[in-house]
Amino acid sequence: MQKEKKAKYLAIIWIGGGSSWATGLVDIDTAVSAVKYMKQDWSHLFKFKKKDAYPVNVYNVENGGDEGWWSDGSQVFDTKSQKPFKFYKTFWVVN
Repeated sequence: MQKEKKAKYLAIIWIGGGSSWATGLVDIDTAVSAVKYMKQDWSHLFKFKKKDAYPVNVYNVENGGDEGWWSDGSQVFDTKSQKPFKFYKTFWVVN
């Protein structure tokens, strides 16, 4: 049995009063997934045009996040340690 790989990145988009997010092993793939989920989650409130660019904030969660994470709308924190995750990069994803 193969051991499941732990997520290395958390991509999050803050929108309206909430967020959409994705986790994964590859930074850009995770950011693209977050945009896909944002459209699924929020299309009943917002209109998303084709070829618009969306800012996706990516955090490195490799050293933490085992028991979850939480966000205050500007930063992402590890649930167990209450320490912020290290910001990795912002991708502008066109979808």
